[in-house]
Amino acid sequence: MNLFQKQRPSIQPEQLQQIKAWVQDCLGLDPDIAISISQLQCHEPDCPPLETVISVMFQPPKIFKVHLPASDINLADLQAALQQSNSCCQE
Repeated sequence: MNLFQKQRPSIQPEQLQQIKAWVQDCLGLDPDIAISISQLQCHEPDCPPLETVISVMFQPPKIFKVHLPASDINLADLQAALQQSNSCCQE
């Protein structure tokens, strides 16, 4: 038993690709712009234990947080996170 290893639910490849496609569509990104998605433990008050962090590799990079595990994110959740960051996201 390793007391120092924390287990996090992994992001399914299909869900990862879906979130990336939504980000590209919502922000009108060129396919060459990299998007990084990771799940992190959230330590902020009133935050669920796991959040998804989406980094769009602009210069400088833009970071969006969705206070849900990646497996629970839907398009409306993503749109809300992008709009909170003053980014336009339309269906």
